[in-house]
Amino acid sequence: MATSKRSVFCLSCITLLASLLAIVPVSAQAQEIKVTLLGTGCPPAVMNRFGPSTLVEAGGQKFIFDAGRGALLRLNQVKVSWHDINGVFLTHLHSDHVVGFPDLWLTG
Repeated sequence: MATSKRSVFCLSCITLLASLLAIVPVSAQAQEIKVTLLGTGCPPAVMNRFGPSTLVEAGGQKFIFDAGRGALLRLNQVKVSWHDINGVFLTHLHSDHVVGFPDLWLTG
């Protein structure tokens, strides 16, 4: 089962990067793409891992993929202001991937 989840995660990452390349202007594609895992937790709350959330910085823009528990807190920890986020993408609507979205939305 873990191998299946890992395969789905890898496929999601590849799709995410392909999507970014499609929306980032050609002139910016030679620039660096930085991916920061804000949280890698699972549905049951774990004290040392925040919920699933990924910050992608590309072409001078910042995107959040999924907004798990503590996404806004983790943004603050990596010194990225919620004002600087250009978009939020939800990969699917499981509770562990969206529970932090109201915090981002209501703060913004």
